[in-house]
Amino acid sequence: MTILSEVNPIPQLSPELIKSLPKAAQTSRFLLYGEDEPVIAPKYKKQEVISPAQIESINRGDILYEDDETVIVYPENPLMPNAEGTHIRVISKNVPAHPKIPEEWRAWVRHMHKVFGAAKVVTEGASTEDFWTNLLWGDEFAPDGYLTTDIIGRRVTGDSWGATALMPEADFDHRDMRLPESQRKQLARTMQSYFRQYWLPEMGNVELFAGGFHPVSPDAPEFLSKNKRDPTKPFYFQNELMMKSGVYEEVAVIAAHVPSGIHLMMNIVKEPVVKRPWEDLTPAFESMVLAEASAQILTEIQFKVKPITAKAYVRATGSWLARFATLPEDEHIKIFGGAKGIKRRFRGVDTSMGPAESLTTNFHPHVLGVEFPDEALDHHAHAIDKGEDDWLGSRHMSTAKMDVIRETFNRRLPEIVGHINPRDGV
Repeated sequence: MTILSEVNPIPQLSPELIKSLPKAAQTSRFLLYGEDEPVIAPKYKKQEVISPAQIESINRGDILYEDDETVIVYPENPLMPNAEGTHIRVISKNVPAHPKIPEEWRAWVRHMHKVFGAAKVVTEGASTEDFWTNLLWGDEFAPDGYLTTDIIGRRVTGDSWGATALMPEADFDHRDMRLPESQRKQLARTMQSYFRQYWLPEMGNVELFAGGFHPVSPDAPEFLSKNKRDPTKPFYFQNELMMKSGVYEEVAVIAAHVPSGIHLMMNIVKEPVVKRPWEDLTPAFESMVLAEASAQILTEIQFKVKPITAKAYVRATGSWLARFATLPEDEHIKIFGGAKGIKRRFRGVDTSMGPAESLTTNFHPHVLGVEFPDEALDHHAHAIDKGEDDWLGSRHMSTAKMDVIRETFNRRLPEIVGHINPRDGV
């Protein structure tokens, strides 16, 4: 069985740049096929069926924080073994997974604020040994009906250090791989104290889209000048601009990190740069709102009689470390007893390893989609992260598909963002 290809030969790539790619890339099908050539329908990893009992084992556990809207738990059955990273789940009691009306959007932002605060405690607090956190808005182990966010810490001593936090098998059991009880209690005390004394009052200082939201027309010189391939950069750093408004630039990642090829990234272009979301809440919140709105739009856009994506997910990192590959061997890790010792000693300020900000790269949300209703989100690391060409198996969005996304984003995003009235705050 064949389908019409949505594979783009990327005519912008010069022969010199193609020669610079690995051999497998030079002959990969997205460089060989024309946009309307028939190709075999792609194979894809199918999503496993997760039992309600398994989801419930993740939803319940040690309560780290709770209020009228939200409960934060350290799961009875965490997605990640303690040796790899700390997993905590932030569960909304009444906010739908994908907000539509103004009240839902404002509650969604309040939930996000607690996610950032919890990620800060995991990343910078002395209760855990994690140096950074992956933030997952919805996954196959989360209920579909209401908003759930998983915070996955990454430990420098773990086998998966430096890699994307991958989901376990459907029937996983990590009940015997949890944090020790004393550490769980310390984490709960730290989070409750920090939230009530410092973090929750910060929400009163936030006003979203106070100056409105006005995307630049894709035909404007300002947009066109940004939407150019850089022949000096490797293939896996090539992007197509989808939306530009103020400090926000949303791009389609050509070498997608998911096999479907549906991968968007929201860049925050400002000085000083946003290193960690809790350090500059307004652009962090606004970029996340735009990412969630983009995810919703992708499931609505029709392209060749079907939605561009069957389901879309939002991902971000609470703090992505530069130089992560060499950190396990850093002498200071050994001298101060690992990440926990360093965090206890320096509390996130400048260290003899260098200024704290030099260890962290910029905060930027991602939108990842699957093409088929039963397709699993097979999110893999960027090739540059592991030195592997793991992006070669990804399908590639066609120029026609990207044109449709670009046009729809510039029309629909202002309508959705308008649901958050800045005069009402969040």
